[in-house]
Amino acid sequence: SSFIIRNMTSLRFEVVFLFALSVLACVSARKNFDCQVFEVDTQFDNSQVEHDHGPKWHCFPEPEASGERYELEEIPDDIIDEVKGGGKWIHIQGPFVNPAGKIPPGAEISLAARERLDQGGRRTIRNIGQSSVLVVRVTFLDSAPTSSAAEIGDSVFGDAGDPVNLVSQYAACSKGQLTFSKANGSNIVEGVLDVSVPENIAAKDRYTAADAAEDAAIALVGSIGQFDHVMYCLPPGLSGWIAYGYYNWRRTVFNDEWCTYVSAQMHEFGHNLNLRHSGENVVVHADGSQTNAYADQTGMMGYSYSQDDTPVMCFNPVKSYQLGWFDDCIIDVTDLSVTTQRKLVGTADYQPGACAQDDAVVVRVVTGQTLDVYVGFNKATGSNAGTVEKRDVVTITEGSLMETSDLVAALAVPGESHTYGSSFVVKFCALEGGKPVVGVARIGEDPCPPGCSSDADCDDALF
Repeated sequence: SSFIIRNMTSLRFEVVFLFALSVLACVSARKNFDCQVFEVDTQFDNSQVEHDHGPKWHCFPEPEASGERYELEEIPDDIIDEVKGGGKWIHIQGPFVNPAGKIPPGAEISLAARERLDQGGRRTIRNIGQSSVLVVRVTFLDSAPTSSAAEIGDSVFGDAGDPVNLVSQYAACSKGQLTFSKANGSNIVEGVLDVSVPENIAAKDRYTAADAAEDAAIALVGSIGQFDHVMYCLPPGLSGWIAYGYYNWRRTVFNDEWCTYVSAQMHEFGHNLNLRHSGENVVVHADGSQTNAYADQTGMMGYSYSQDDTPVMCFNPVKSYQLGWFDDCIIDVTDLSVTTQRKLVGTADYQPGACAQDDAVVVRVVTGQTLDVYVGFNKATGSNAGTVEKRDVVTITEGSLMETSDLVAALAVPGESHTYGSSFVVKFCALEGGKPVVGVARIGEDPCPPGCSSDADCDDALF
């Protein structure tokens, strides 16, 4: 895509435009090339349609230096498990890529030689530590973002007093284990880069608009790969969608004001962190599509909300387990021949390094099937005070690290339980000191043995 910086002379525009056209001509003729492949998931404003059919596959021949991108209509079954999650290099060999940037069915796709030699350089976005964030505010000829660069920066970094934002909420949910810093560099002001694209956004779609924005950003800052996360704030003009993010990669893209809403920020950055969606009573259809894939409103990987600072919440037990922020307060139940009990601690009450022996943020029951069972306490306080549903109850969620999670049950009062076929039962045994005591036992065994609340009382794998 062509691009210019504001206030360029018309002569420079002509030179850049002709150069971009020549590059595009070369790009459209690509064949027999390597590219790095990532999954991308779009959230729509009615939370249906495309996302129910799962993510799309995009590949980038030069992901550090260009917005050049191709859409893959299919990934061969023999490599899909290896490339899922993003970041693998693949090799594409004929037929020619069409000018629309799509790899048509019939193209030969395989792992690139660099992957077979273990030289792919796959990069995993960090869940713990400090990561840099570049915010790119994008103006097209026919449209500009509603918010100023300063306003967007405040909504992301909180510099001017925005009380709940991307930086503050991830820091709160992770107990300070994941923090974001403002990108620095030429033309970047307080983490925000303003770019102009000399085309009409009306002539683009949500993907090609972001490609053009990335080329414009690269012209100003050099390699885009120097930043851990890059969020593009596109102007109005492309209706029907909220935002999208790539799994295990840096790019997120937002439709105008959704760039300033904390739930959308948290959700799309969650995809960067390789988090899948959070559903409730998910229905999987014969064609692989899903309904209710966003319906879990206990955390940020469900629906997003058109509100600047709310809801204040974190993630469900599957995501909490995956993120690694509570590893010293997690238990994996792998042996159902003994009863297991734990006192559940809400994520907001957890303190790193201070988990009591009989406490757990997440109890994971390893089923040996595709989906495991994750039990947690959705306590509505602190960083999770605004959780939208199932407040202050025990939640039971099925999931795996690479699939949409499914909220299947909630236990509100002691005595309630949820049974898994002929295998095991999860029961809310008691409430002690504000903490729900839950028991897990195979069918036929009591998950809440009488008087079993300490190591001296019973032998049950609790302490």
